[in-house]
Amino acid sequence: MTLGLRERLFIALAGLLLVTVLAAWTLTTGAVLRPLFDELRAERVEMAVYIAKELEEAPDPDARAEALSEELAVRLERAPSGRPPPPGTALVHRGGRRAAVLPGPRAPVAVEVRRAGRERWLLVHFTADLDAPPRRMGLALLLLLATAVTLAWAVVERALRPLHVATAAMERIAGGELQHRVDERGPVAEVGKTFNHMAEQVQGIVRGQQQWMAAVSHELRTPLSRMRLGLALAKEEAPPGPVGGRLAALDAEVDEMQALIDDLIASARLEQGLVALRPEPTPARELLLEALATVDLGEREIVIDAPDDLVLHVDRAYLRRALVNLLTNVARYTPADARVWLDARVEGDAATLSVEDDGPGLPRGQLDQLFTPFFRAEASRSRATGGLGLGLVVVRQVATLHGGAAGAAAGARGGLRVWLRIPLPTPVQPESGPPRPRA
Repeated sequence: MTLGLRERLFIALAGLLLVTVLAAWTLTTGAVLRPLFDELRAERVEMAVYIAKELEEAPDPDARAEALSEELAVRLERAPSGRPPPPGTALVHRGGRRAAVLPGPRAPVAVEVRRAGRERWLLVHFTADLDAPPRRMGLALLLLLATAVTLAWAVVERALRPLHVATAAMERIAGGELQHRVDERGPVAEVGKTFNHMAEQVQGIVRGQQQWMAAVSHELRTPLSRMRLGLALAKEEAPPGPVGGRLAALDAEVDEMQALIDDLIASARLEQGLVALRPEPTPARELLLEALATVDLGEREIVIDAPDDLVLHVDRAYLRRALVNLLTNVARYTPADARVWLDARVEGDAATLSVEDDGPGLPRGQLDQLFTPFFRAEASRSRATGGLGLGLVVVRQVATLHGGAAGAAAGARGGLRVWLRIPLPTPVQPESGPPRPRA
């Protein structure tokens, strides 16, 4: 799994914080607390030795033990059966007697008491727990680490926010939304200004190219019209034979050139927003049938799945043109025995129209480029297929103009599925008011 920049930066910061906390724990416990606790344990041993001497010299050891307990805030206890500390306990000699700090949460001190010629062991329990400060410090450092890691994530998110905004904006620009801009206020102001300046430059270049293509295409219409007229007259005057066949082939070439010019002009006008839509209620099934009647799909099997009551509020001519472009691609790039499915359905607050085939399809890496101007898959670059790679561009532009979107994906039947998503009209809510009186 490849980690993104945000994850790598967060892991680096979290690792640095962890190393810092571990170093602080090591230094605190080793250089500060350990010498301090060693001194405290030594003082406890001295206090235990003092108590042992007092008990040895007191005429009433029990009364003296009770008094020392209250005076020194300790609890005195005889070792069970007077046994010495367990094996492994380090014994020290203080004041001519043996003593040891026993293990345990309260770290009691065992001290040797001699009385009446007998040796006993006395346990001196202290109220303060020397193990508590390290535990509390460890817990505090863990809480501090968790807080610091959380803040590190927030810092990484905030630091990379301009990059995320720029990345998302560049993806939208790459997807064809050349008019998209970034807010130039707040923490992304500098990135926003730079990006918007770049987007303006890109949009200006693209707009200039579109205007140039539209102008050239428009100028080509006139000579094409004269060529078409000349060919019509030549076909009427030409004698039967090979000459007539060559004139018919030339006429087909002119028709293809006319179609390419029409695509160029339509794409430029749609991209520049020079088209005014004329929406009207249009049954989706009728729209699919009209597009089918325009395109010759040969002997391909066609399946239509569209409810009769699905009505769209669209510009009938432009949406029909988009569907014609999809069916034209099927006619050009699928085998003659391929099957075609035309589908219309409601998905949420939008209607989805799709054209799917069971042809060879496209590699997954080329699906995202289908709506790029002048893109043609490697398998469709032959002269026989024709086209400039503008058909799907027009499809996307028509869908965007209607407030929707277009996309392509690998079909469930092995071919290609291209869809348009068009928002459905919002139903008009009846006005509420006081009930009218009955007549």
